[in-house]
Amino acid sequence: MLNRRLLYAGVFLVAAGAAMLIIQGRAVDDDLVTQALRFWPIVVIGLGIGLLLRGTRFGIAGGLLAAALPGLLFGGLVMASPGLVPACRITEPASYATQQGTLGGPASVDLRLDCGEITVTMAPGAGWHVQTGDLAGAAPVVESSADRLSVWSADERHRFGSHWGGDAFVVTLPTNSTLDLDVEVNAGRGRFDLACARLGDVRLDANAGDLNVDLTGATLVRLSIEANASR
Repeated sequence: MLNRRLLYAGVFLVAAGAAMLIIQGRAVDDDLVTQALRFWPIVVIGLGIGLLLRGTRFGIAGGLLAAALPGLLFGGLVMASPGLVPACRITEPASYATQQGTLGGPASVDLRLDCGEITVTMAPGAGWHVQTGDLAGAAPVVESSADRLSVWSADERHRFGSHWGGDAFVVTLPTNSTLDLDVEVNAGRGRFDLACARLGDVRLDANAGDLNVDLTGATLVRLSIEANASR
């Protein structure tokens, strides 16, 4: 007697493995895979067809379809999930908002970019200067006090399968203050010219990011780097 549960489980695994093998072997272009994953609602349609055919003479065929489509989607997501990140749109904003202030004595600087580009440089004195631009309709957030500066991307700016809107941060930090620097870059590019900076603890966290950091002539207490699918 045919065990349909085992049959459908086997079809799911075969489909998932086939998708992984095809993508791993570069048999199809990564952009094509990303585009195909945007049609994931087809899986829902396939499941519906399988339910409609259940109990008919086409029940097994419908069940095979309902098992194969989720398998293909699962395999594609496993292999192509890093490739979904380039959907982030990195272009030059039409305009920038500017804020500035000063940091006195030891201070903390927290920067979090979710899709986009960030540039950080140093300048003599105690003053900081931040320019922010966005393409997502949700302006980045800047908060500051005498001993802290925080700049981060607004949350909930994209949906699965859609292009992200990117942010642009241009940050100038003072050389007169000793700074603890905490940076997180997700799906973006960053250039950090920290030459001659006075730094305490520095943490750089990149997820699907591309960072270039220059610490020529800088002093620092501790440097921590975490890179996931990043350069």
